[in-house]
Amino acid sequence: METKDKYSRIANIFDKLEERMPMNEIKKEAVQILKGKILEIGIGSGACLKYYEKKSDVTGIDFSVGMLNIAKKKAKLLGLENVKLLE
Repeated sequence: METKDKYSRIANIFDKLEERMPMNEIKKEAVQILKGKILEIGIGSGACLKYYEKKSDVTGIDFSVGMLNIAKKKAKLLGLENVKLLE
């Protein structure tokens, strides 16, 4: 089984674990200073999507379809039309 498939299998669990990570406050501060066109490599389940400015042009890439599906749902729920998510 390829690594990307392993991440897709644990996507739902990973998302819940990621919310409890101690790095969240640091991620929030780091993302909030970004402006303009942004490329997030390894966007995963989209944990940082809620921190991006609505004016920014965000492209997120990941090799896990399962993770991207969760990120796409988050982007839609947050009304983020400024975000493109790609495999």
